[in-house]
Amino acid sequence: MAQQDDPLTEAELTVMERRALAASRGPWTSFVEGRDHMSGDSFIRLGDGEDLYLTGGTLADQDFVACARQDLPRLIAEVRRLRQLLGRRHADASTSEGKSGDHQSSGSGSGRTVQSNETERPRRT
Repeated sequence: MAQQDDPLTEAELTVMERRALAASRGPWTSFVEGRDHMSGDSFIRLGDGEDLYLTGGTLADQDFVACARQDLPRLIAEVRRLRQLLGRRHADASTSEGKSGDHQSSGSGSGRTVQSNETERPRRT
């Protein structure tokens, strides 16, 4: 099993995405007795109108489960979007470096190209 700080693989993202797609459609909404309504049990209202009752967890657990239905697909999409952007940026940088021999990378991670006779000033944080 992967450790929490290991990078997510595309295969892991795909498994997560399939799990989310197999679940009841969203949105899911947590209803907590005394907070969201005055009588009855606490439950999660599924997107199809059915109610899901959890046992053996906290109200925070219930809220987490309900929100995960919406949050997980968005997080997966965001990871893929950012990876695509990084891939494009990396490809653009490789193409730029190959076309111009008089530039060198500053190495500061600023994304700025420095002329070979120019020094970059330290950035303030």
